[in-house]
Amino acid sequence: MDNIEKSLLAFKLSNENIRFINIYYHGGGDDGSIENITAFTLEDTLQIMKWETLPENYLSELDLPAWTNGVEDYISIDLNDTDRKLIEEIAYNYLNNIEDWYNNDGGYGYITVDMKTDDYYIHNNVYYTQEQSYKHTGSFLSDS
Repeated sequence: MDNIEKSLLAFKLSNENIRFINIYYHGGGDDGSIENITAFTLEDTLQIMKWETLPENYLSELDLPAWTNGVEDYISIDLNDTDRKLIEEIAYNYLNNIEDWYNNDGGYGYITVDMKTDDYYIHNNVYYTQEQSYKHTGSFLSDS
């Protein structure tokens, strides 16, 4: 994807009053994918988060799917397939360069993007199996 496509996407989303995009991903067993992309206006985001204005570290606190889970009256702006695919392509470029979230035990997380500032925040969680090692010695035949 070139910079012209990215600029056109940003311009289009801005014209649709989209301020934040939240991208949820999940993986494991050597496979992973983006599960959900949601888009929100600033006004809806403030209402969902119960904020009067954006706090200083707002991107790190904007896990919108977690806040909206089970809430039926929140408003998410529908994205068309072309925009969704462009957003996924950009997101995968970032996800492929952070901690491994899809191999072995996998992981999950979200990317929050502020379309006005072009800033993003990735909250990546990686699962792992912990192992403890013990050693024992003795005489195999006579100790049993």
